[in-house]
Amino acid sequence: MSMVEYTVATEEYHEEIYRLIYDVFSRTEETLNRHRLASRDPYYKPEHRHIVKVDGRVVSHVHLTHRVARIGVARVDIGGIMWVGTAPEHRGKDYGRQLMMNAISYLKGQGWVASPLTTSILDYYRPLGYEAYHDEVWTKVNTLALPKEDETAFSVVEYSPSDLPEVMSIYDEFYSDWTCTICRTKEYWGWILEHKMPEDLILVAKDKGRAIGYAASTGRDGLLAESANLKGYGQAYYALLSELRRRLIEKGTPDLTLSLPLHHPMSCIVRSLGGVTEVRQSGSSGLIKLMKVVGLGAYLKGITPELERRLLNSPLAGYRGVLGIMHSGEKLSPPEKITLHIEGGKVSVDGYADVGDVISGNERPVGQVLIGYRGLAEACNMGLVKTSSDRALELGSVLFPSTYPWRSNLDNATG
Repeated sequence: MSMVEYTVATEEYHEEIYRLIYDVFSRTEETLNRHRLASRDPYYKPEHRHIVKVDGRVVSHVHLTHRVARIGVARVDIGGIMWVGTAPEHRGKDYGRQLMMNAISYLKGQGWVASPLTTSILDYYRPLGYEAYHDEVWTKVNTLALPKEDETAFSVVEYSPSDLPEVMSIYDEFYSDWTCTICRTKEYWGWILEHKMPEDLILVAKDKGRAIGYAASTGRDGLLAESANLKGYGQAYYALLSELRRRLIEKGTPDLTLSLPLHHPMSCIVRSLGGVTEVRQSGSSGLIKLMKVVGLGAYLKGITPELERRLLNSPLAGYRGVLGIMHSGEKLSPPEKITLHIEGGKVSVDGYADVGDVISGNERPVGQVLIGYRGLAEACNMGLVKTSSDRALELGSVLFPSTYPWRSNLDNATG
């Protein structure tokens, strides 16, 4: 009888893990190189790789990626799920599912309060409590419709390492309260840039030598994946688009495609130039971005600064009372209940008490509301979530509005 062991990895297993992933996902040197690079992630620890060994051989694997994410003004630790795979001859034995359950227990133990992943097999992860949190938004415009000449007098140059401090500051200012964007340290920025391929491009707009905006595109898929500007320098986008036009014409590329949210300033400018935006709801095609709230109480404690901000900017700033939040779990995920105590704009999280004002539902739609994928009122109208009273709906609508969660493709590519 074979000896099966579920454990966390150590450095000595790295090469064996890389070889497993090479065999399971794609037999290319790029796959191996990506995983060697993943092990240099500044947040990485070997124990973030959970494995199954059969008779001493690694046959199944999941990689957890530690990040710090924004939920509005709150900062929370999250743990992404990547590279869930089992050797072909060992499939059908539920190794991957058990690894996922072990990984979720690990996330809880580390205090990581949410878990994103990208997959093409939605039904595999739903029983664990994962659900869509991020719609793909594509805005396409004909290259010739882009600004022909920059009339702003800003210069545009290719990124160089000396630009990093200013680009970091622009990113942090612009995305300071965008839900699900990743907080990036200098080390993490450097690691992202290690992934940069020769055909990838980062352009920096400058005003008298000072960086005021940037745009990053991935040449592999032709997408503009991220862009930002300093406050008061919205015109930087016209300079960036003019330079992109010149380069795209040189390459013979007929269109520019933006992978940016609907409300992003560059998306708005491109639509004004004749661009067309398509919103592809998760699950409609290709890969799906999913999220799980890992520990209801821990997540709500983590986002308390944002909940308080929302309250103080609403007509309920002076409200005093309690709100229950509960979900019924999923097939492989237990139910949870908590109580929010609200007093004069302050919020605290406690164990569940029997209260009159309650938000409830299955884990996945409740998670979507808490993350901001759907506002509470929308979720109630769709029959996905219930409220026990008008007060619960009113209060919950203030605390849990739709916030259009978005995460840059630069971060998606690295966990």
